[in-house]
Amino acid sequence: IRVILGHIKMNVLNGISLFVILGIGVDDAFVFIDTYKQLGHLHNPEQRLKKTFQIAGKATLFTSATTSVAYSANIFSKIPAVSNFGYCMSFLVITCYIIVTLLMPAVLSLWTALGIEKKEKSTDCDSALIPLL
Repeated sequence: IRVILGHIKMNVLNGISLFVILGIGVDDAFVFIDTYKQLGHLHNPEQRLKKTFQIAGKATLFTSATTSVAYSANIFSKIPAVSNFGYCMSFLVITCYIIVTLLMPAVLSLWTALGIEKKEKSTDCDSALIPLL
């Protein structure tokens, strides 16, 4: 990051950014997976993947953009550590969005091709609770 942006110095706040960005990335992945599951009625894999990216891609784009803008507000802080944190997180949020968007088509395609989706339905928590009701 320091090489790319030039003036960012690593500090404690930037160390915390690793855990924050992992949470954001996992959340974006969950949005894609959940949308893909909800579109299970579409039997054509290409159509299902395309519709997933129309819905989840738009949602994660807007959340990532607003999160990045919110973190970039810290850039104007007079405290150098907070300002560096703003630069770092803004860059990481945008990078995370790009990485998730590039990787999810392959992951979802593999998930369907390997039959993991069908195996997962049989261990769904809702189906386990039905006998209890």
